[in-house]
Amino acid sequence: MQKDIYKYFGQSFKEPSIEKLAAALLKMMSEGNICIYFSELSEEEKEKYNCQLFLDNLPRLIEKNIVSEEIEGKAPFIYINDRLYLQRYFQYENQIVKSIRGFVNAGNSLLDTRKDELRSIRDFIIDYFRSEDEKTGNGPDYQLIAALQAYQNNFSIITGGPGVGKTTSIKKLLTILLKVNPDLKVALCAPTGKAAQRMKESLYFNPDFEKTPPNEIVEKIDAIKEKASTIHLLLKSLKYKDNSPYFTYNKENQLEIDVVIVDESSMIDVALFSKLLEAIPSTSRVIFLGDKDQLASVEAASIFGDICSSAPLNKFEASNLQFLNEFLEGVQKLNENQVSNETHVLNGKITQLTHSHRFKSHDGIGIITKAIINEDIDTVNSFLTKNDEQVTIDLKHEDATYFKLFENYKGYIEKLNDKTKAFDVRIKDAIESFNKFRILTAIRDGAQGIQGINKKVEHKLANWFPGIFRTDLEFYEYRPVMVTKNNYNVNPTLFNGDTGILAKDENGDLKAWFEKDGKIIPYACGFLGRVETNFAQTIHKSQGSEYPRVLVVMPKSKDILILTRELLYTGVSRGKNHVTLMASEEIIATTVGIKVQRVSGIISQLKN
Repeated sequence: MQKDIYKYFGQSFKEPSIEKLAAALLKMMSEGNICIYFSELSEEEKEKYNCQLFLDNLPRLIEKNIVSEEIEGKAPFIYINDRLYLQRYFQYENQIVKSIRGFVNAGNSLLDTRKDELRSIRDFIIDYFRSEDEKTGNGPDYQLIAALQAYQNNFSIITGGPGVGKTTSIKKLLTILLKVNPDLKVALCAPTGKAAQRMKESLYFNPDFEKTPPNEIVEKIDAIKEKASTIHLLLKSLKYKDNSPYFTYNKENQLEIDVVIVDESSMIDVALFSKLLEAIPSTSRVIFLGDKDQLASVEAASIFGDICSSAPLNKFEASNLQFLNEFLEGVQKLNENQVSNETHVLNGKITQLTHSHRFKSHDGIGIITKAIINEDIDTVNSFLTKNDEQVTIDLKHEDATYFKLFENYKGYIEKLNDKTKAFDVRIKDAIESFNKFRILTAIRDGAQGIQGINKKVEHKLANWFPGIFRTDLEFYEYRPVMVTKNNYNVNPTLFNGDTGILAKDENGDLKAWFEKDGKIIPYACGFLGRVETNFAQTIHKSQGSEYPRVLVVMPKSKDILILTRELLYTGVSRGKNHVTLMASEEIIATTVGIKVQRVSGIISQLKN
């Protein structure tokens, strides 16, 4: 049936010279690509899609307004730079590049002024934010460098894996911004409600581990983070009013904002990325945070990864390198090897944080995640035989491994049944206990998917807690749930990805309990909207989360298109203290050897 959709799409143009290419383009877009790049097609593919027939008939297709070679063309297809796009998606991509150039040019005109502003508070910056990293051989303080770069420029990216301090860089940036101008209008946002909530929770100062800025700055940051939202809410999506794909804030009606900071940027698809940039004035600052090696958006393109790949990381113009070193006086500085003479539009605009504060250099999780993303299969395979404190690999999907790890879920039920404590204490302890472990899967269906594993956990818990743990109703007591669609009909809003537990309150009424802003909030089960059982969740849904212990379950079949090193990296890197990977040696080798390849023209356009 799916194959028929592509075929019918191609036939709908009633033009044999583009029929097969149109069908192929739609199929490739469903796999995450934006366009077909003719130069990367094999000879077999070119023949299969009738590429030469298309090129021979291109003048006629242009005349019939089926294809355009113009940037502002209105035909259904755009053919430009040897790439074939659907018109709308070319416009999204082109708008992203156009917006980035606009931000960069506007920021460049203010560089001297902003350097002077930073120099005027140099002592303040050094006093509050000089890192200890330089003294431990971990290189220059890229957290501070990232903040300084984001202050100077109107378009900046801060990338890096889990635990490298992306949020810490933002705390430093906000402190510097508000020190210079306390009246700045700042917005924090993320692609999902869950990610926005995590962003809000992470932007706090812990006086036990860091020097806290003056109270007036902390209060302003607290007020800013309380308004962290989804990108859709920031732009005021019209979807919820009349099912429209448009936003209140757009190119014609831009946000009145000075700074926009976006977290979990790898999850943003090409359409939303384009619309967000359009809605922000080029005179404002925009900063994107994310892990370039993490899974890309579910929809078309891997925009964040492509942008990060388009320019050298941690490279700076000579004059700017000297300026940054003024703030690193007396400690490890940037060196001359980091000078870049490239004329790339994003030269010096992308900072990669490389030192993990979560994992030590010899920690198993840090070693294996780095090996996965670098396609270092020998290092990954070394974990098959050694007894590592942080990483365990089960090659055979043993029931004994499942059942031993399922015991991690006993705790939350026991906490809820501890009648010596008040209910508000019990439910808080239960949620905390439940969140110490999670099962992550690559797929939804089948024995190794969330559905099969959720049933497996339920069956085992029913055996361990007879008469207490019953699953014969949809909303059963002790059921952990995940929201699968934003629910704006309840207050506070339940966002896609929010997790909670069903439990009876002091009066015996069954309710769903979710943690929101540090408080446990009850919701009536009938008003939850779309939810699913959450002993196991997909790796996609886990992005941005972290758990002390995780079980990552890969499918037994290698013939699954989504098996890539980015998927495995994302799953394994969710674990803080211990990861159990359940996968055959063949599946591990296959997955580590496949990199996500999504076709777009972003890199090419940014370089030109």
